[in-house]
Amino acid sequence: MVSGKNHLLFLVDNPEKNGNLIGKLHSLKNTSVTRIRNMGFEQMKNFLINHRNCIVVLLIEEKQGEAMNLLYRIHNCSFNPPYVLTIVKLEPSRFVEHIKVHNISKFFDYNSKNYSDDLVIDWIKKVYGCLSMASIFPVFKQYVYSSVRFKIATRLEKMGMMFHLMGHKYIVDAIELCIEDPHLCITRDIYWILARRYKTTYSSVDRCMRHAIEVVWRDTAIDCLKKYYPDPDRVYKMRPSVSEFVKYLADDISMVFPSLRKSDDGDKKIS
Repeated sequence: MVSGKNHLLFLVDNPEKNGNLIGKLHSLKNTSVTRIRNMGFEQMKNFLINHRNCIVVLLIEEKQGEAMNLLYRIHNCSFNPPYVLTIVKLEPSRFVEHIKVHNISKFFDYNSKNYSDDLVIDWIKKVYGCLSMASIFPVFKQYVYSSVRFKIATRLEKMGMMFHLMGHKYIVDAIELCIEDPHLCITRDIYWILARRYKTTYSSVDRCMRHAIEVVWRDTAIDCLKKYYPDPDRVYKMRPSVSEFVKYLADDISMVFPSLRKSDDGDKKIS
């Protein structure tokens, strides 16, 4: 289970006509319900970054309505939530078929004889009941049982990043995750995973990691950094960003220890 309170975003084109469904959404236990009618794009993006376990519920009544426009924006946004539930009141058409196949987690046809608000609520409860970190980020299961942490920590120690720094453990974990899955985004995915794992906030993870890197660039001799950091040009400049630092070290450690690389079928190679 993902610890903490669940979050649910909903947008209904005509809320006064759908008071029954909205009331049931608000009655869900351990769930914070937020209406996104007046939520701007940047505000919604920041919400999705911090609450990756949320479900977005859209009740679509018009082809050019606000709910439909938001659906397109969500799918064009890199911060796509893991679960999107759509309830479509439009008559069956090619448009509705498009909605069905557009990466929607769950689709309900309001005109169906089998539709009811209780079916919607039951689906949401079922999703939250079995929601886990591994269901949002499959790499999390590998991350828990990974055995490369010692190699990463040793490299950081040689660079001058000591264990007492709060950001040390975050950076070790971030590099480990990047080795396991190079496609993970540092700010969008890894920050969120670490915040959940250590029961802290997204901003705290970012602040601690930046501080740990700054300490290394401030206190470590240039010759030492040149030896253990794979980008020598960056050594003489300002400290790298968190994304640059983690990605460079993840790639370099993977090259030094080929056994950590994955083959195309997802299994680790044996050197």
